[in-house]
Amino acid sequence: MHESDIQAVVNIIGFDVDDAGQKALKKVSEAGNGAYTTVRTKQELENYFTQEKTELLNEWNSWEVENLNDINSSEVDRLNALHSQENEMVNQAQEEENNLIHLSGYIEEKFDVKGYTVRDKARKRGLALRNYARQTALDFRNNLRKNGLDHRNEVRKKSREAKDEIRNGNSK
Repeated sequence: MHESDIQAVVNIIGFDVDDAGQKALKKVSEAGNGAYTTVRTKQELENYFTQEKTELLNEWNSWEVENLNDINSSEVDRLNALHSQENEMVNQAQEEENNLIHLSGYIEEKFDVKGYTVRDKARKRGLALRNYARQTALDFRNNLRKNGLDHRNEVRKKSREAKDEIRNGNSK
């Protein structure tokens, strides 16, 4: 098994095994990329399983924390990128509004036309574009946060279920 693609680990517990048997079992565990442990009493065996169970629970806790941190980090990166994009869109809308207002002043000056209508429309258009950028970004933020929460809840659920199996002795 050790030489195949299966990543098996062979751990062996020797209970009331003579020296020759211990040496043989140790070789088997080493060949299986595992460990050999000798116990002499029922209490030592129970202590061994309690310690192993604790180590498994700690591994699941570490797995959960690592995955939650990865999800949080990814969410923060995406929210920051979205915030930058939103600012860029709002600034471009403001710039377009300013250009149209300047253009209305030019038209008013060159053609003796009242530019207040153009300026009013430019302001309304600029406001609408900025509001659209902000609302779109808000919708994306809410979606990102919901997806992040869903992913975190999936990780917590998987970890909780695995730890419950270990605690209840139903580990696979």
